[in-house]
Amino acid sequence: MKKVFSLFVVLTVVFSLCISSFAADVTVNVVGGLTDHSFSGYMILSGDYDSVSQSLSNVEWGAGIKSADFLSALKADSQIGSYFTDCEDAAAVAEEISSFSDNSAEARAFAKIAYANINTANFVVISSATTNLDNGYYLVVDSTDVQGQDKAANASLLQVVGDNIDINLKTDKPFVEKKVMENIKWEDNDGYNDVADWNIGDDVPFRVISNVPDFTYYDEYTMIFHDTLDAGFTLNLNSISVKIGDITLVEDVDYTVSQDGQGFDVQIIDLKVISGIEIGDAIVVDYTALLNTDAVIGLEGNENVVYLEYSNFPDSAGNTGNTSLTGNTPEDKVIVFTYGTEITKVDGADDSITLKGAEFVLKNSDGSQYAIVENGLFAGWTTDKAKATKLITGDDGMIVVKGLDDSTYLLEEVAAPAGYNAIIGDKAITIKATTENGDSWDGVPSNALKGVAGDADADALVEVQVVNNKGAVLPETGGTGTVIFITVGFILAMIAVVFLVTRKKMSVYED
Repeated sequence: MKKVFSLFVVLTVVFSLCISSFAADVTVNVVGGLTDHSFSGYMILSGDYDSVSQSLSNVEWGAGIKSADFLSALKADSQIGSYFTDCEDAAAVAEEISSFSDNSAEARAFAKIAYANINTANFVVISSATTNLDNGYYLVVDSTDVQGQDKAANASLLQVVGDNIDINLKTDKPFVEKKVMENIKWEDNDGYNDVADWNIGDDVPFRVISNVPDFTYYDEYTMIFHDTLDAGFTLNLNSISVKIGDITLVEDVDYTVSQDGQGFDVQIIDLKVISGIEIGDAIVVDYTALLNTDAVIGLEGNENVVYLEYSNFPDSAGNTGNTSLTGNTPEDKVIVFTYGTEITKVDGADDSITLKGAEFVLKNSDGSQYAIVENGLFAGWTTDKAKATKLITGDDGMIVVKGLDDSTYLLEEVAAPAGYNAIIGDKAITIKATTENGDSWDGVPSNALKGVAGDADADALVEVQVVNNKGAVLPETGGTGTVIFITVGFILAMIAVVFLVTRKKMSVYED
C-alpha cells in the first residue's frame, strides 16, 4: 500500500483531473526557530494542483531541475536506483516517489540527488511572508550563509506547493564548554569549574564538553575541537581521552590529534560511523597540561581557550563536492592562577634592619614534603629534606618564591644569620586567594580573582616577616630564664663550697 508523506509531502499523480496550473499567493510558515534563515525554491515537477487531495496531475519536469542529469543520477544511485530503472519521464518519477513514506531514507536520498542537480539559475526566493509561487513540487533549499558561523543550514525539503506550506526545523548544532579542575576550593561538578589555582609544576586537568547533535540529514558528520593553551601550559599529549556517553573512543580510528605550537586539535572523524551513540549523548574530551615556569603570577592569570568546528551544511557534498562547509561555536575559556610569597628577615629589636644569610626550607601544610625551588620558582616537592632547596636571604633580607597554589605552607629556619638565634618551630605562611570558582565566569580576569590576603602590592605575593633576636641560643623568651638559671647555679655552687669547707673543719676537730 502506498504511504503518505507528512514532512516530505506526498506527490500523487492524478491523470483524471484536469485542473489548470496557476500561480498562487502561498503563505510560508517557518517552524522551529528558522526565522533568521533565507530559503530558495527549485521547482522539480510542475502540474495542476487539487486542494482536496493535495496532489498534482499533468506532471512535467520543472524549470528548477536539470531533468536529464537528475533522471540519470536517480537510476545510478545505489540506494534508490532500482525504483527508477524503467522511468523515462517526470510522471513516472512522480508515481515512484509517491510510495516513499514520510521522513524515510528513500525520501531523503531523493532530495539529496535533486539538490545535486538543481538548475541554479532558476529559483524563486521563499520568504516567511506571502510568496507568489507556481503550483508544483519544489525542493526548498536553505540559502543562509552559515559557513564559519554558530549556525547550521536546514536540510533541503520536498514540498508540494498549492496551499500554505510549512518549512520545518531539520537542523541542529552542538555546543562546547571548557572546564578546569579546582583541586581545593570546589563544591560541584567534581571540581571542574571556570576558575582554578595551582602550583607551577602541577599537571592541571582540563575538560571539554559537547553533545551529539541530530546528524540524520548528513552523509557524514565531523567535529573538531580547537584548543589553544596559554604559554604557561605544556600539553601532556598522551593524556588526551575522548568519550561519548559510556563509549571510549579509539585514537586514529574514531578521532585524531594534531598539535601546532600552543594549539592542538581533537577531531572526531565521523560521528555517523560510531556505533552505540545517540543524539544528545555527552561528548567529553579530557587531558592534562603542565603549569610551567612561563606561567603568569597573579591577576592576569593563564587562560585556556577552545572552540568547536562542526559540520553544518547537510547537502554540501551532493551539490558542490565540498564536504568542508562547517560552522564554529563561540570560544569558551577558563583561567588558572598561581601565586607566591615574599619573605623578609628582620632584626627583632628594629624591624627596619634586614638580615642577610638566614637559611630556610619551605614545607607543605603537614610538613611531610619539602619544596624544590629553581630561580625563585616553585618546581615540585621532595620527601627528602637533604634534597630540599635552601632558601637564603640576600642583602635585602628577602626571599621570593613564586608559583604556589592557594594553601598553607610551613617555613623552617635551618640556619640563622651570624649573631642571631634561629626561630624555634615552623612559621606558617597562608596564601588565601578569593576566586570565583563557579560556571559563570565572564572572561574578565579581574572578575575571576578578587584578591589575595596579605598582598599589599597587588602582585599576588603574600608578604611575610620573620623576626630574629640576638643573644643566647634559647627561645625568644629565654633571656630572663638564662639570668635566673645562672643565678641559681651560682647560689648552688656557693652552698656546695660552704658545705665542703664546713665538712673539712669538722673532720679536723674529730681527729
